[in-house]
Amino acid sequence: MSIFTIDKFNTEDIQARAEYHETGEEIPHKSSGAEDYYFKPDGDTLLTAFVGSGSSELKLGARPKNGDYKALMSGINPRTGKSFCSKTRRTQLSNANRALAGFSTSFNVEKSLSLLYATLPRDQQMAFERAMMEATSRTILHLESRAIFAYRTGAQGSETHPGEVVAATYLHFTNRNQEPHLHVHAEFPNLILGSDGQWRTLDARELYRRQVEIAALFDASLASILQRDLPGVANHLECAPERSGLVVAGIDHSTIMRFSTRRQEIQNALKAMGASGADAARAVAKRTRQTKARVGGETLREEWKSCLADLSPEPGDLTPTTLLAAEALVFKNNSVFRHHDLDRAVAMLSILHGGIGSLSEIESAVSQQLGIVRLPDSPGEEPYFTTETFRQLETDLLRFARKASKHRQRFTLSDLQIQQALRQCEREKGFPLRDEQVQAMLHAIDGRQIAIIQGAAGTGKSASLAAFKIAYNAAGHRVLGLAPSGAAAAELQKSAGIDSQTIHALLMRLESDKARKPFILTNLDVIVLDEAGMVDTRTLHKLLSHIEAAGAKIVLVGDSKQLEAVGSASTLHMLTQHLGAARLEQIARQRSAEDRGISLAWFSDTQDAPAMMLRRGLLRGTSPEHPSPLERMLNDAAQIHKAGTDWSEILLLADRNSHVNQLNQRVREIRMAHGELDESAEKVIQVSNDRGYSRQLALCPGDRIMLRKNAKLGQTPVFNGDRATVTHIECHESGNDEAQFKTLVYVRLDRSGTEICWHLSDYDKLDHAYAMTVHKSQGLTVEHAFYLVSETTDRRSAYVAFTRAKTACPFYLSPECESAFANRTSLFKAKMTALDADPETKRWTLQTPIHTGDTTIRAQQPKIKELLEKAGVYFSYTGTPEILRPAAPDALAKQIRSRPAYRLQTRSRAKLDLLLQRLRERLSTFKLAGKTILNSRFSPEKPESLGEAHAQTRLHSRETQGCISRYNLQPGSQRSAHDASVPGY
Repeated sequence: MSIFTIDKFNTEDIQARAEYHETGEEIPHKSSGAEDYYFKPDGDTLLTAFVGSGSSELKLGARPKNGDYKALMSGINPRTGKSFCSKTRRTQLSNANRALAGFSTSFNVEKSLSLLYATLPRDQQMAFERAMMEATSRTILHLESRAIFAYRTGAQGSETHPGEVVAATYLHFTNRNQEPHLHVHAEFPNLILGSDGQWRTLDARELYRRQVEIAALFDASLASILQRDLPGVANHLECAPERSGLVVAGIDHSTIMRFSTRRQEIQNALKAMGASGADAARAVAKRTRQTKARVGGETLREEWKSCLADLSPEPGDLTPTTLLAAEALVFKNNSVFRHHDLDRAVAMLSILHGGIGSLSEIESAVSQQLGIVRLPDSPGEEPYFTTETFRQLETDLLRFARKASKHRQRFTLSDLQIQQALRQCEREKGFPLRDEQVQAMLHAIDGRQIAIIQGAAGTGKSASLAAFKIAYNAAGHRVLGLAPSGAAAAELQKSAGIDSQTIHALLMRLESDKARKPFILTNLDVIVLDEAGMVDTRTLHKLLSHIEAAGAKIVLVGDSKQLEAVGSASTLHMLTQHLGAARLEQIARQRSAEDRGISLAWFSDTQDAPAMMLRRGLLRGTSPEHPSPLERMLNDAAQIHKAGTDWSEILLLADRNSHVNQLNQRVREIRMAHGELDESAEKVIQVSNDRGYSRQLALCPGDRIMLRKNAKLGQTPVFNGDRATVTHIECHESGNDEAQFKTLVYVRLDRSGTEICWHLSDYDKLDHAYAMTVHKSQGLTVEHAFYLVSETTDRRSAYVAFTRAKTACPFYLSPECESAFANRTSLFKAKMTALDADPETKRWTLQTPIHTGDTTIRAQQPKIKELLEKAGVYFSYTGTPEILRPAAPDALAKQIRSRPAYRLQTRSRAKLDLLLQRLRERLSTFKLAGKTILNSRFSPEKPESLGEAHAQTRLHSRETQGCISRYNLQPGSQRSAHDASVPGY
């Protein structure tokens, strides 16, 4: 996907920026004005243009001339020589070196498009260049028409008004390493024209907030123009909105990286500094900027064609995305969203599907097919939205919790059984349980069908669960352990003795129709779900639907203050508010009382954990001896290892995968320098990740590795997140490309000590394990941990990082992170659930009577495999979901290779799809009653009361009754929170 960047510049920067755009920096060729449409072939700037309605008001003409840049940014109309801004503003621009003069933005196409451009004949390159400029103009004018460019008036800028802007645009075609890099600079003076004819300063907040959307709008415009002007080129374009924006099909990741050395230079500089984030990247880009080599444009293009002679783009795949992928695009890992989130998703969906001209139709289709509803809001507040499906999922969870909170005789144990279990547990553990651990066990075992245990990290929840398991096993119940990740499941099994698996693995077994012996839950089963706060709404809903159907019991175990679910808001806190929970707060993991105090401070909402760490010297910045926080962190970890701690008990933590990769590499270098790893025994193997990218990984005997996928290697199950030590590697070279298929890897698993081996061709999801992200570390315990803070660090990640070790975990901060660290970690921030934003529906759900025989989990969902792959029914650009259209064999094969496909595997499935399609057509004649939430901008028309909305009648035939809620064909429908037929997709 293209990248849209925005950066501020001051008056002192104007002259240098003018020289760069108008003279090509140190290259002597200058624009000769409007007559010279194309600049010299070895100049940086190929095309220029004025864009924005403000340029017409100033009568600037079509293209900038030399001297225009400096004049505009200084508030001077270059055509008249007169100031076009207020006297006050003109004085600021004239006299203050640090006055905000303007905003420098750029539209950078995805690298594969630049590579394709480099291989084209010159006439097609010129057409591509014109398309870049036209796409920039279209995007800016579209933003202007939607009032994205604005200014503020009133007390403290309380009133926002739309305005007209002027931008000078410049097309460049290389980066500083002389690699293909098509991009357009759009330079805006910090001035905007209001409806009253006055020029005021520009309010750029929406530009920052909508950067991804603006990039998608540019992609959509560029794709439409290329389809019109260069259809042969456009034939190679494709877009998978859930994974990327506009790209060229068939250009692999390794080719892109080969021509991305400038990007790698910036990343390497960031790594050396131990810095991260957009601000740091911009600063590094400026510091590492080199003068472009003086290579003629024609020479450069010939070199590119020679280097890219083997580039073979494929026909692009225009298959629409699925409804589940569209839903994920809108929600972006939340349970509610704002209108700008919808705008972003719609812009991405419009790429290669109508472009900017189709936005309103696509928005209507998204709203209709997802069933978007506007949630209640107060006057003056920006409203939240969700979907009927998500609101019903949460409603079902709350209804189940109410029903399951009643006691069941089959889950009630006698006092004798409980006492025997406690005594057995204490004998096996070798220590007595604390009072709060006993109380947690008693709370979970009191006979209700659902119970919750909330506990701070390191409070000994596993001991309570071990006693719980012993008690129920002795009473004849089967106890099953679940967790969101394989590593957490393995830890639960190790610490509590409960046979465990991932929640997705269990759901797949329950839903499998191919198993010889299908797995079935019974009303005597007891499920323990650990790390429940990390389970997303859809997954928890599916699990509880099976538990309700079987009559089984579930215990949710977690900590609402640790990391949240990735795919949505966590519902653990909402359920705890209603059900209550046993709470464990006495931290036992850290040996030192001072360390336990800091852990408790991070857990608490009131204590100042950063101040406590600062007093202990645990917040460590840069110094003359350690200019990089990353290197200081490595030095401290190496000292701990030198003092006798094995690397298996040392964990380096970071927020970003790029830092994790660098830390892993540096630890290996340190170990080799100390003779711990034998470089002569090193083998380089080919591994892959979940996105299908392959890369090389160097391994030695003694290396620490992480397994990245659940699997069964021989007779041993392994989990995503399992850590192990390499004991031996056998590579049998065959003189061809089949070396990978003859590589045996031998490792010893940390959690069990079991030694296993496998062929690399059977399992290649590996990585080094000296460092990992904080998110992946949740649930682990080691002797020593070290945390590299980033600009994204918040209280949750700081809390999880500090509590991974039995000793104090130092934090390492770059200067860019130090100033904002205390503020970012001051409070726990939680994602909002749909019912949090809709208190009336939540209140109604809690008050409506539920009878013993009622089914509370009513919303129908796809199978877990479809949810994980975001497969199933396709989003339809015509307003109704589509089945897979007939395709040529080659195209169909490509679809199957490129993404999870909705395959018509059986005749019955095809018949069902045809029936649904006919029903959808008939449904178009019906209009559902209820509040209407959709017009051009979601007009908030509401019923007088929630009760009225629940009582409103729907007009539909018996034949269509089941499909109305299935596809939410009228986005304005206010579905009853107690509707019995609320299926998902």
